[in-house]
Amino acid sequence: MKIFHEENERNVVYVQIFDLKFITREIDNIPKFVLDKIGKLDNASMTDFEKFDRDYEVSFFKNLDFILNYDDYKDFTDEQLKECCKSISDEYHNSLKKWFALSNAERLLAFNSSSKINKKFNHDIESIQEIYYMKHNARHMPFKDC
Repeated sequence: MKIFHEENERNVVYVQIFDLKFITREIDNIPKFVLDKIGKLDNASMTDFEKFDRDYEVSFFKNLDFILNYDDYKDFTDEQLKECCKSISDEYHNSLKKWFALSNAERLLAFNSSSKINKKFNHDIESIQEIYYMKHNARHMPFKDC
């Protein structure tokens, strides 16, 4: 999850370690500033956040739609979050049906994209769960007025 915030009249973004690690596995051409942060996170919890405060860093994370933005979900009710998970799950099951309808040869050709889709669905569900935990104070917020 990512959380955009203003500090000292500058835009910053806090990104959960869980998402930083996901980025390294899922996209090509990872910016050096992301790799530098990850290299320093040996004992960090996956639920902790890293702060990015340079304009180009904030811009990079604004353009990553596959990382959920906390602001888009913070006002959702528990029921709405549950519906989001259900929708993601339904979409995943539909993609599985398509997968099983393929021939063995087609499955071999589609294996890499199928693996990425599976990881994305899991990532999305876990991200919604993290938002739920943050809303219920079961996770540490990166700053007070979040």
